[in-house]
Amino acid sequence: MADQQSGQQNQDAEIQAHNAVKHALSELNQALDNNTDRRHDIQAAQEQLDQAHLQLAQARNADSDNPSTSS
Repeated sequence: MADQQSGQQNQDAEIQAHNAVKHALSELNQALDNNTDRRHDIQAAQEQLDQAHLQLAQARNADSDNPSTSS
């Protein structure tokens, strides 16, 4: 009887451990998804910044090509 009870306790402990692993993997996947979303947002912001720098450079070149508009 004690062996059966010990076996059940071990089985319960194993189920709890499996559940803990499942939960940890779920949390990890969520964190990775959030990180991927953040990376996409950062990449989009970087592309916007690059585009703005390009527009600024073009505007400066236009000003230097046309001295009458320069301050």
